[in-house]
Formats: sequence, C-alpha cells, structure tokens
Amino acid sequence: MPADRNYFCARKFSEITVNVGQQTIGTCCAETPNIINYNKLQQENMFNLSHMMREREMMLNNQKVVSCDGCWQAEDQGLPSLRLVQKHNKKILQSPTVQQVKSFNLVFGTKCGMTCSYCTQNSSSSWFKDLQHNGPYELIDQVDLYSIGNKNLVIKKISAVFGSSKKNEQILFEQICKAAKSVDMWYVTGGETLLYIKLLLKLLNIIPSTAQVVIMTGLGIKEKQFTKFLNILKAYPNVTLGISAENMYELYEFNRYGNTYKNFLTCLTAVKNSGIDYQFFSTLSNLTVFGYVDFVQWADKKIEAQPIITPSFMRIQNLDPASKKFLIEKMQTNYCGEFDWLIETLQADHETSLNDKKNLQLFLQEFSNRRKLNLNIFPNTFLEWLNIHVV
Repeated sequence: MPADRNYFCARKFSEITVNVGQQTIGTCCAETPNIINYNKLQQENMFNLSHMMREREMMLNNQKVVSCDGCWQAEDQGLPSLRLVQKHNKKILQSPTVQQVKSFNLVFGTKCGMTCSYCTQNSSSSWFKDLQHNGPYELIDQVDLYSIGNKNLVIKKISAVFGSSKKNEQILFEQICKAAKSVDMWYVTGGETLLYIKLLLKLLNIIPSTAQVVIMTGLGIKEKQFTKFLNILKAYPNVTLGISAENMYELYEFNRYGNTYKNFLTCLTAVKNSGIDYQFFSTLSNLTVFGYVDFVQWADKKIEAQPIITPSFMRIQNLDPASKKFLIEKMQTNYCGEFDWLIETLQADHETSLNDKKNLQLFLQEFSNRRKLNLNIFPNTFLEWLNIHVV
C-alpha cells in the first residue's frame, strides 16, 4: 500500500473519545489523547476544545498532526493504517469547528478478566496484574507497553482519585449529557464494558432512544452473570452488542486468554436467544490473522476489522514468506470484499526489521510460558522463522 502524503483524516472532525478511567479526551480513538482539563471542559464546547481546533486546523492545512503518529508511521512504511483502511483520508470539511460529531467513543476503564495477546496494561487490568506479579517482558524496545513505569502508576492513581472527585465527575457527566442530545452513534467499551453495569445504565438512561449504542464485550463473563446483564439490556432496543473476536478453538483461547472457547460459544448462544442485535469486531495482528478466514466463514454476521498498529512487532505484515503465501491463497479461495486490504498488506514489499522480529520472538515465548500455552497452534514455518523450537 503506497504511503499517502495527504494528512487529512475525517475522524478528527467526526468523533470524540473520552476515557473515564484515565481521564483523557481526544477525537479518534487511535490518537494519543490529552488529559482532561476540567476548567476548559466547562468553558469550551466539548466538541471544539482548543487542542482539537489546533489539530483540525493543521489537517486542513495538510500538516502532520503528532497525536496521529500511529497512522503516519504505518503509512510512511507503505502499510495500512486505520485512516486508510476505513477510508477517512478524503478531505470533505473546510472548518476546524464542528457543530456536532457523528460518534462518541466512551471508555469506562480497564477492568477485564482477559489478557488478549494484542492488548496491554493500558486497556486490561489483568494485563496490569500480570506485569505487577510476574515482572516486565524483556523486549528490545517498546518496553513501556509491557512494564509498569511511573506513567502507569500515575494513571492508576488518577483512576482511583476519579471516583472520589465528585466535582470533576459531575462536570464530565454534565458534558456527556449535553453531547447525548446530538450524537447519534455511541461506542462504549471497558476493559470489559459489562463489568461497569451501573455506569452503563446511567449512560443508557440519558441517551435518546433514537441514538444507536454499541456496547463492546469480549464475552469473558460467566454464563449466569452474563445472562443477568442480557436481561437488563433487553429494555434498551437501541443497543447492539459489539462482540470482540477473530478466531476459533485453540487460536481463540490463545489470543483471548482468560476466556474459554466453550464459554464464548455459550454466551454467544445466549445473545442470539435474547434477541439483542450484535456484530463482531476483529483486531487483526500477525497472531490473530491465521484463523481469521475460518472465523469470517463461521460467523455469518457483520464484522468490522481493524489492523494492529502498536506494538509494531504485531503488525500483520510481520510474517514469514510461507505464511503470507498461505494466507493470501486462502483469502483468494474464500474471497470476500473485506479481505482486499488484508491481501494488499500481505502482498506489500515489506521486510520485518530485526528489532520487530526479535521482539515478536521474545513476546511469544514469554506470553506462552506465563500462561502455559502451546505454540504449536501456529505454522511451523512461522515458528522456524522466529527461531522458536516447540517440543
């Protein structure tokens, strides 16, 4: 995929992302957000905070915005970014001021019982506990994702303070109430969103019934508790469950460690029986892509897929030639339009850096050893390429 030197992204103008736990606010969910300044939040329009206006102005002038480095770095290498995969690079706006946004991404916190392979401590409390109890992953770089530094401890402290800061909590809630009047699309996530059921119900009760609400879930909850949540959500016909998954069987249990495939199927059956609408959201990395074609054929439901950008060693194109060839042929044989960007990515002339290759090897060995997982679920050529020998 050729690098696109147009630096416009419509998501800067059409989305708002608020992380309640980390007390951050931004536009696109993939950008580096800002810590919430509650004085400015009271004084300025939530959709048009001063830092948002500056960055939109830069984009309108075709200048590279630093908070979007995740996309720029991928595109600089001729690789896919969320901006290009989701076709948000067409310049359709002329003003940095927006009257309303199309979607609101609300993150409650990190409470989650799973340690998905592509996740980090920034989104999962179980990942944080793993690093806290077992120590950091000894990687060459990108170590901040897999070690507990001062920044992570500060975020934990901020999250703990937020619950007792009634003034800030009220300011944020009032702003969300204002936004609820004009936003038609909401994406609500955790961690595991359903573990924040009280906050979720508080939100659902202020959002108009005409707005669509997608509640993200990994289905990593025991059947009895999950069924209880479903019975509560039946009262909200504008709710859709966004189920996070991209694999089946052993690959599912490896990449979404902390849940069993059996429990996943049990909870999915409960969703189908409840009558609540649902769709899948798939996160594609070089570890989840192996079982993705089979999952698409099995799911028989709408799937929104997005590529991993960070950490760089998990990007889809960091694979051995034989695995790329196998995956391309499988997607071409079982073709659907959703595979186009994946095929293009795997066909790109890309050579994995030595650091990314070594980091992937170190991560896979450490991740599997801590969880007593078998790596023989991956192709031999992939493991040999990484110099990993499975007994």
